[in-house]
Amino acid sequence: MRKRSCLVQLILLGIVVVVLALAIRQAFARRLITSEGQATIVATASIEPTTLVEATASIAPTAAATAAPVEQAGAVEPPLTLAGSRPVMFAEGYPVGLAVAGDWLYLAGLREADDGAFVARVALSDYGVSDAVALPLAPGYAPGGMAAGPDAVWLALGGADAGALLALDGATLAPLRSVAVPVPVRAVAVSSEGALYASRCAPGELLQLSAEGAVLARRATPDDACYTDLAYVAGQIVGVATVY
Repeated sequence: MRKRSCLVQLILLGIVVVVLALAIRQAFARRLITSEGQATIVATASIEPTTLVEATASIAPTAAATAAPVEQAGAVEPPLTLAGSRPVMFAEGYPVGLAVAGDWLYLAGLREADDGAFVARVALSDYGVSDAVALPLAPGYAPGGMAAGPDAVWLALGGADAGALLALDGATLAPLRSVAVPVPVRAVAVSSEGALYASRCAPGELLQLSAEGAVLARRATPDDACYTDLAYVAGQIVGVATVY
């Protein structure tokens, strides 16, 4: 009887151990699954589409930004907004060169009647022509691009085999000096320090010139492009090119 009682106790103890082990294993597995599920939920939440939509919305145009501009103090017009369409009226001729300095617009042009040339100063406030001066040119020369420098307004003059850069007084349009260039030039640019640059066509080249007109450096333009206008902007030369 005592042996049977011991055997029964051992069997019951084994059952209890097995049940307890199963319970512990199930509880551990449940906790592991819960932890993994929480980690997955957190990781997914960090890249939810809602988060991306909110980030995009912070830089998306608002209705106020896309609506018609409202005139108010301190308002800034959107880029590429047409500020005015008033023409500059000339009795005859058409402009071929353009420069801006301060409150003035400078134009160089050709007269249609006698193939002569002229330079003009136009007020930016009302586009009224303040001064228009005839520009005497040597035979075969024609005006090209203009550029405003630190102490003068410059005009490129191109001939058949050579060219010149003409410095004009910004207030009176009187010629200050003329710089002969050994190659035909089409446009001019002037740095903030007064360094001179020019372009030529056929072949297309960009030139760096000395104050006396000597070519200090030259570089062929891509695809033999002809730069018909130049400007010095933020330390670089930019221009309008025509590819023949």
